[in-house]
Formats: sequence, structure tokens, C-alpha cells
Amino acid sequence: MPNSVIRITDNPVRDMSFTAFVVKNSNLSTDDVLRATAYNVITPLQLSILTNRSISAIQNLMRPKQTMNGLESELTKVFPFQLKDEPGPAFVLFDEKCKNYITKTLMPDNDGRTSGDSNGKKRPPAHK
Repeated sequence: MPNSVIRITDNPVRDMSFTAFVVKNSNLSTDDVLRATAYNVITPLQLSILTNRSISAIQNLMRPKQTMNGLESELTKVFPFQLKDEPGPAFVLFDEKCKNYITKTLMPDNDGRTSGDSNGKKRPPAHK
């Protein structure tokens, strides 16, 4: 899977219903969610904060795995700051796959917990 270089632009898949869903199902403010999802790329740390998953879990989803269709990853890794001979830091492409992952992770189950909750405990409110 070749390194994907991308230009940073406004996020084409973010909408207000998605933002409202993330705010409702996390303890993040609307401003925090809007800032984190403003562009077509997101850092693994930002995605970790949005979903309450560990950074290593996010990075694992960025790794390609062999499937019947060849190498695929659940989240698309991109390199918006490629240097001369180095790919630069890896970001997650904020595409439909990323949006669906956030939605799936934050979707509450019948007990009101999300798959991002740790041991059934809700995340404390974000610091202001």
C-alpha cells in the first residue's frame, strides 16, 4: 500500500447532525468537536479523544491487513506533510470510513454505554 499524500482541505463529510451526535455521545463541547473535525484529516490523538479509544487502538486500525480484496485498513492513513525522502507524520483521512467508525464507536448500546467507554465508565467532561 503506497504512502498516500494528501492536501488538507475543509472536511467534506462533516455535517451538523454528525457534530450534534458526537457532542451528545461524548463529553466534548461543540467547539471542540468542530475544531477536531474541521479538515479532511485528523490526528490519531484527536480521533482517540473523539472516540475515547486508545491511540494504539487507532493506530492499529490504520495498519493495512491482508483481506480477500488485498491490503485494506479500517481507517485510511495519509501523509499531508511529506518531506523530501520521508513520509512525515501519519494522519487519518476524515472520509466516510472515519465518520462511520466514530459513529459506530459512539453509538450507545442498550445499557447506554458506547464501545469507547472504559469498563462502562463515562469519560469525565473536557477541560475548559
